[in-house]
Amino acid sequence: PMPTPPICPGDPTEPTEPAPTEPAPTEPEPSEPTPTEPQPSEPGEKPFEEKYPGMAAWAKEELKPMDEDNLIPSILEGRNMGSNITRKEACYIATTAFFAIYPDFAPEKMDSPFTDVDDTIITTAYYLGIINGYPGGIFKPDDPITREQFFSIIGNFLMVVEFNRIDDTTVDLTTFSDGHLVQEYAKPATRLLYSMGIVKGSGGKLEPRAHTQCQQALAMFYRTYLYYQRWVDNSQNEHENGE
Repeated sequence: PMPTPPICPGDPTEPTEPAPTEPAPTEPEPSEPTPTEPQPSEPGEKPFEEKYPGMAAWAKEELKPMDEDNLIPSILEGRNMGSNITRKEACYIATTAFFAIYPDFAPEKMDSPFTDVDDTIITTAYYLGIINGYPGGIFKPDDPITREQFFSIIGNFLMVVEFNRIDDTTVDLTTFSDGHLVQEYAKPATRLLYSMGIVKGSGGKLEPRAHTQCQQALAMFYRTYLYYQRWVDNSQNEHENGE
């Protein structure tokens, strides 16, 4: 069934303290595949590396199929993939995945709930329940987003598309040396994404307050999308088989 966008006039829940500026850790890098001859691009289409410059070797393996699945929003074309994702761009990533799952969903025209930005995609993400703002009715669209904030956005996305889990209390975040730094609002999503293999950490750390790179944000969301699709397929097979 298609989710009904919640109308959420309530208070924002994201933290108001400024995020630290240290660079985010790199997600663990898979071993590099054997080099192959580059495939010719369609006429007029930029090569993958030119569309998304500054991409680490580990990210190419995940993001190339994501691009082929049309899940990378056009707003990110030309962006340095090693730079920090913004709050606005995070909304575009989440809603692109949402509309891939619900292609016939037509959001109603609604006024922006924020005083510092009037963007249809951000407004849609807000009324769907994927993102929140800050006290005072502001969103700060161009601010970088911390890792725990992005974990929370993915968790909200999974609830909106009616995934069957919102937490995994069997996960002990204190196994990470900085797990105690994860704020309460982000703990359910962080535990869930770790148990799903979406969030992996690096060097025994989660770095929840560090900023999220574009390539990290895209990779985590694509992993989430693929996981969700497998879950849907398995659920349908079980229903057809009468399980």
